[in-house]
Amino acid sequence: MKEGLRELSEEETLPSGKYLMTQATYEMLIQEISRRKASLMETLKSSGEASSGGDKWHDEQVKNLVDEEIWKRRRLREAELVLSQAEILKAPSQTEKVELGHRVGVRFLSPPKESEEAHVTLLGEQDVIFQHSSFNQQDEIVVSCKSSLGKAVLGATKGQVVNYNIETRLFQVEIIEIDISPLVVDEK
Repeated sequence: MKEGLRELSEEETLPSGKYLMTQATYEMLIQEISRRKASLMETLKSSGEASSGGDKWHDEQVKNLVDEEIWKRRRLREAELVLSQAEILKAPSQTEKVELGHRVGVRFLSPPKESEEAHVTLLGEQDVIFQHSSFNQQDEIVVSCKSSLGKAVLGATKGQVVNYNIETRLFQVEIIEIDISPLVVDEK
């Protein structure tokens, strides 16, 4: 089960209250909701079986199962809320200026990766949670548009050098190419 799904703050949604995500993430979210429902049903079944005992051990077991049920219901509601407000990320229509859905070639200008190049795919928070394992995070990096690197490259153009901070340290990257990520290519 993906433990990373969380309710997003207002600033992580579109002004309309929608959560931008790729089609693949949308489908993964539907699968996650199915898994959560099945898990909740198992807990409810166990809770019913445990409550028929009536001794102190069973009382403690029932209390633990009730706590688990509450937690699982909350997590299921959070996932269903995100799904109900999901909006599929469309492929960018241009490659002049970095926007959500782009795969950006960057050259690191700061140590420890000075002169190394990588591709940074700029996606929404839910995409990063569900699809981070699809990227090696070395030369293929997925970042949220809310991360420091994501914010720095958003709106940049080819050849531009942008700065971003991680904790108290300043880093620089040069934008060397801008392409549309295959994760957001519109299907015809």
